[in-house]
Amino acid sequence: MTLDELIPLVEDGETDAVRKALRRQPELALARTQSGDTVLHLACWQKQLAMVELVLSVHPDVNARGDAGRTPLHCAVHEGRQASLDLVRRLMERGANPGLKDDAGFTVAASARTEMTECLDEVLVLLGAPPAPGPRAAVTELDFSDVVARVRGLESKSHTAVALSRMVEDFSTGEPVSVKRSTRGLEAVDQTLLADAEGVLKKLESSAWAEPVREWVRANVKDADVISIVERLYTMR
Repeated sequence: MTLDELIPLVEDGETDAVRKALRRQPELALARTQSGDTVLHLACWQKQLAMVELVLSVHPDVNARGDAGRTPLHCAVHEGRQASLDLVRRLMERGANPGLKDDAGFTVAASARTEMTECLDEVLVLLGAPPAPGPRAAVTELDFSDVVARVRGLESKSHTAVALSRMVEDFSTGEPVSVKRSTRGLEAVDQTLLADAEGVLKKLESSAWAEPVREWVRANVKDADVISIVERLYTMR
């Protein structure tokens, strides 16, 4: 199957057909349209959570730049509504970087502020951005507290996973490993976990193991692996 044949199935929400196609040809998840979009961009643009979950299962590039330099996160908040909240949450859990800008210079948070019609503040919390200014619709204290508690827990995991991914990438490319460097723009990270990771990687940097481990990391470690590590660390607490 070609990407051109797969796209209509994605747009029509044909999850069974898309699952079979990606199982046979997982490389289709990395293929690009003429404008540069991947199937993950398209599924996020259309707010198809089930399709996004399916595409994520074959480990696509969650930070791929597509049409106009937009990432899947940018597409998730485009004309954003309730469904965008779940999309942003899942992409962040898989290591999506909210700090990337499109060709117009907009971060995902900046796009959300102009595009979102529902759940803007909740999405901004997930992205690690300040809430939108201006009046908001009234909500009950109970409902708001419940949302904040759930979102903050997810936010901490996703931000920590993004920071750890940056740290591992710096180590693999020979850049200095630093908690401060890896947490730029991320406010909800778990400093204790990252400090431990920094200590381990710095010990490796100064050892004879450094280069062999770097080669192994470059060849084998993906964002999904880092996310799994963070999930396990939180579970073990």
